[in-house]
Amino acid sequence: MYESLSDVSFSDSAVVSFTKEGLRLSVTVRLWNDVLVDMHFEEALAMYECMVGDLDAVVVRENATSEFARRAAADVSGCSERPEPVTAYRFVDVNERVMMEVVVGQGSKVSLVSRGRLES
Repeated sequence: MYESLSDVSFSDSAVVSFTKEGLRLSVTVRLWNDVLVDMHFEEALAMYECMVGDLDAVVVRENATSEFARRAAADVSGCSERPEPVTAYRFVDVNERVMMEVVVGQGSKVSLVSRGRLES
């Protein structure tokens, strides 16, 4: 099991699948060494995906200010003037394009679970 996102090298990886049930979102990533890692978001307020390219990094933005994050925060708080603070996890490709963005409540954490090497 990985302790944090900084323990994982996402370069040359790929998002394999994702599932969402209520506020729980699980994203499965195949790492460069064929190890599968599940990322579990417990308070996923919103998600955007447009799977293009290979995954290069997961960038964490506290107090996220992207248009998508601002809209998600305003929807949750019911107020666009003073939206709730949120954190965005941006999955980016080698060209720094956002492939997927997950917006969670401020203070919500992501857990990482290794499922081991992908069987051929």
